[in-house]
Amino acid sequence: MNQAINLGQVVRPSVLSVVERIEKNLETWWYGTSHTFTALCATEDGESFTHGEVVKAHLYAAVVILIGIGGAL
Repeated sequence: MNQAINLGQVVRPSVLSVVERIEKNLETWWYGTSHTFTALCATEDGESFTHGEVVKAHLYAAVVILIGIGGAL
């Protein structure tokens, strides 16, 4: 079987495979350990935080700050 390769032909992955790859990478990152936040905030030996927990903590802090600003007005 002969296969020909045309110069200038671009092979693009399907949109679904790209989305699946992004989802997999995001999930891996979400459950991965945040070394910086762990170094700054861990109070016990062996305690570690994931990137997901860091994102949630920042969102909760932003909500508390916005409620405080709203209450002050």
